[in-house]
Amino acid sequence: MTKKEMKDGIREIWIDQIKTAMNKADKAIEGCEDNGTCNFDMVMIRKEKTFTYDETIEIFKECGINASRGSEWSRYYNGLIGLPNYKGQAEKNTKWAETFGESLKEQGFEVSMYYQCD
Repeated sequence: MTKKEMKDGIREIWIDQIKTAMNKADKAIEGCEDNGTCNFDMVMIRKEKTFTYDETIEIFKECGINASRGSEWSRYYNGLIGLPNYKGQAEKNTKWAETFGESLKEQGFEVSMYYQCD
């Protein structure tokens, strides 16, 4: 197996894992009231060695997540990739992000949460 074939295989696994996490998060917010404070809560992941920043961001974008480098916001987020996918304005968004992050973490991603009230 060539290096490219291995990388393509890992890419497909990531896509399946991301979609699984998205489905869990979507189910978690079914019937959820969107009460509370408007926020920009999102999942942050550490960039893995397998893919470049741009490749990682492209994989998440292919799954419908508007990923971007954390360093675009602050030098404190260097090495991280932000994964905003706002599914509401308050409680719904937080619940979606936390469920998505937990599912990614269970699947081996290095995950942290970013919380910000508006």
